[in-house]
Amino acid sequence: MVMGILSICLILILAGILIFFIYRNANKFLDISHVHIMVMSLSTVISLTMGVTLAFLIHYHFFVALLFGLVLGYIIGRPINLFAIVDGMSSGLMGGMMGVMAPMMTHVNPILLVIFMDLIYIILMAIILKLIFLTRGREEDKRELQMTTRKT
Repeated sequence: MVMGILSICLILILAGILIFFIYRNANKFLDISHVHIMVMSLSTVISLTMGVTLAFLIHYHFFVALLFGLVLGYIIGRPINLFAIVDGMSSGLMGGMMGVMAPMMTHVNPILLVIFMDLIYIILMAIILKLIFLTRGREEDKRELQMTTRKT
């Protein structure tokens, strides 16, 4: 029980941080043609991890995980565009459903499965956070290049 609550806290804190950075840098993502892949992977991984944890805590309750995935996909995709919203919501729905079904299909200790999903979640969130910062740095480099070309 404590492991599940700690896992949910970890998921929500990291998701909140990433959503904050997405909203803060949303105008920089508009230039990127494949930003919906970031939205898709975020909503899938977050809802998948939350689904596994909720399956462990409230015994395979689909509705909460599906609703969480839908809302999360909308929140993540909203600052980008309508295509990202649809992609995020469908990926969140799929991830939540797969997350609840994963403990049913694997015959592994549920605590080990939650720990494994949390580790995957942390690694992928670090990669996506790095992508956000690389995108931000590229935008600042473009601005500096434009400033120097205007001076000459």
